Amino acid sequence: MEALLSSPAKSLTAGTVLAVLLAAIHIFFGGALDAEFLRFVLRWVHVVAAIVFVGLAWFVNFIMLPANYAQDDAGKKVIAGSIALPTIWWVRHSSTLTVAAGLGLAAMSGYFMDTMTIGAWSGFEVAKHVMLGAGMWLAIIMWAFVHMVIWPNMKIMLGLSPGDMEARTAARIKVRNFVRKNLILAIPVVFLMVGAQNLF
Repeated sequence: MEALLSSPAKSLTAGTVLAVLLAAIHIFFGGALDAEFLRFVLRWVHVVAAIVFVGLAWFVNFIMLPANYAQDDAGKKVIAGSIALPTIWWVRHSSTLTVAAGLGLAAMSGYFMDTMTIGAWSGFEVAKHVMLGAGMWLAIIMWAFVHMVIWPNMKIMLGLSPGDMEARTAARIKVRNFVRKNLILAIPVVFLMVGAQNLF
């Protein structure tokens, strides 16, 4: 057991293996390995990635940024190298996996056009498609904030891209503002996604 707990990668691998084992048990006891099961797997991936993405929005806003503001320059460098860089890596990739799995799930479930047009494709007749589509677009906006604003400005902030002190200060403000915007959007996105599955 100690070997599984010695690193997060090993613990994550152990959890994934357990999930695969549970899926195998399901199939062994009569569960069909069909399109419905594949949709379930895609939904599971989507939910796990979304938990990581939204959880990191909380972490950045309530823990990392306040800790960073409280540090002197030496402390800021430690946070930048040991916390900020790994955090933004996970944010970038979990946001992409969340959106990709969600779009794939919509396509496999046959309501891609209905949700991407927020219900307009079918004349706004299905409330679930309107709600799900609104959530999907807000999630795509969150993804865009990460890749088009937060990450490029983080690189300037951290000295990975060129920029003088004024550019770094401006980048820091942009990062703060857009991680706050993602925090604002995270609440309605979760409401819309869960609501679409449970209210209709």
